[in-house]
Amino acid sequence: MSRSRKFIDINILRDLHTRYVQNVKSKNQNIIMSHIQQAYWFYIDYMTYNHCSFAQFVDHMSPLLGWNSEKSRNIVKSYWIYSSQLQRCGGVLINQSKTHVLLVKSYGGTKWGFPLGKIMEEEENKKECAEREVFEETGYKGQATDISVTFQNRKSQHTLFLFENVPLWFAFAPQTNKEIGEIAWFEISKLSKIVSIPHAIDNVMELLHNSAIKEQENFNSNISSNSVNSITTFMETICV
Repeated sequence: MSRSRKFIDINILRDLHTRYVQNVKSKNQNIIMSHIQQAYWFYIDYMTYNHCSFAQFVDHMSPLLGWNSEKSRNIVKSYWIYSSQLQRCGGVLINQSKTHVLLVKSYGGTKWGFPLGKIMEEEENKKECAEREVFEETGYKGQATDISVTFQNRKSQHTLFLFENVPLWFAFAPQTNKEIGEIAWFEISKLSKIVSIPHAIDNVMELLHNSAIKEQENFNSNISSNSVNSITTFMETICV
């Protein structure tokens, strides 16, 4: 891998290394690489118009990491294998009346899907990952419910959490450049014609079904509670 193909200012590399890599406590090579990948995304989003690949970026940063080019190449290959097997977490965002679901399309992509991304191991749990990914990809900072579904997609496990009562009027906007190209609401009834992720539709429908069951249970619980309160009030009245 030649160092002549792209030029990245060493001062920029040092700045990114300080921001994203230098203070990583873990000695796990893949964890370190996940932070280098964050540095790469920041570089591509905000610091250059001179696009380079992730492998080229790592090769440029390798002297700051004490790696030579050969070691850099091997580490990148190993990281891609590791990354492809990482758990992904994301959100199914629905409006208050539960008629629409929010989908995103990747930058330059052609397929619609749910806001979703890799979990940062040793730093966050599944729900925290889902909330972070939803915010990064849509700009919506909401809390995920405890209702979720998990399914296998290719080599990685996917977990989607339900986000309820999302306003249809919310001005969605990705927090990163060149990652999300479009964001739009779609009718839930038409979801199977839009999303082509294997097993996703059945699992999302299960998630919405579980949400409806929980809502009915809460409704019944409130009725029972109100009934008990009414009876108690009545008994107190006639016993006075």
